[in-house]
Amino acid sequence: MPRIEGKLRLGGKSGETSPKPAKPRQPTSQEVHARRRAAADAVLAELIAQFPTLFDPEHPRPLALRLSGELVRATSGSWSATGLALHHWTRRRRYLEALAAPDAQRYNLDGTISEPVSEEHRQHARDQLAAYAARPQHKRKTRSPRSSPSHRKGDGAQPGLPAEAVPDPKVTTD
Repeated sequence: MPRIEGKLRLGGKSGETSPKPAKPRQPTSQEVHARRRAAADAVLAELIAQFPTLFDPEHPRPLALRLSGELVRATSGSWSATGLALHHWTRRRRYLEALAAPDAQRYNLDGTISEPVSEEHRQHARDQLAAYAARPQHKRKTRSPRSSPSHRKGDGAQPGLPAEAVPDPKVTTD
């Protein structure tokens, strides 16, 4: 259709314009974080499957330095997803414990020893472990009274009373 003065011509009537398409909704920061975390988790699962001796969750080995490029090529993840996966992996308590060990060695992807862990990196790992130990333990959240089964709608229970104390409307006493 021909354009006239920046307006789209509809049905032969001049001056009518088509409605503007709605702008796509921007994802919230929580949605973006969840999407990035899911991509990183997928890359980490792939790394664990491809390199089980290096990425063993129970007994991780310190990774060789500057390994991220090889890891991106070895997986289907992007640079950012692989970087985030490495970020999460290298900040795990067990990885830091392996890094802080006195005779720790760094390993290449093929499992060969790359180099010993430097004293500076061992000290950083010990500092991180000390910071983890100093943090208060997160208590598991307890269920609020509203979310407990006896306070859901439709079961006849009244807040503050046990379910047995609520009279059954079907039973009448004479």
